[in-house]
Parts: sequence; structure tokens; C-alpha cells
Amino acid sequence: MILSARKLKPEEAATVALQAAWLPNAILCAIGFWSRWEIGAYLAAYTMVLYTVEIILSMRGKVDENGSGIR
Repeated sequence: MILSARKLKPEEAATVALQAAWLPNAILCAIGFWSRWEIGAYLAAYTMVLYTVEIILSMRGKVDENGSGIR
């Protein structure tokens, strides 16, 4: 992930780093409080999915106008 983060713009890299740090904590909390889920847990689960998708899309990179895949 570190090598992939170097390919990102600084503002994208900061966002991905914060999301990647938040995800394990959210997953641990979701597992720990599995029997007592309320609305906040469902919203956190939704956010986990969105963050995961956003990280994957950021790491894949964007295709430039020439279609070469290089920024």
C-alpha cells in the first residue's frame, strides 16, 4: 500500500491513509459489538463499504486522456 500511495496526489494519499487507519478500528468495533448493533453500527458498516471501494479505486489509478493509465 505504501508503494501505491506514492503514486497518488498528496491530497488523495492523505485521504486514503486516514480511511485505511479508520477501517480496522471500525471492523474491530463491529465485531466486538455484534450482538448490540443499533443504527450507528449500520451506518458505520455502510461507511466501511464506501471507504473500501474508494481506497480500491484510488489505488487502481485513473486513466489519462491518452488511455495509458499514467497520470
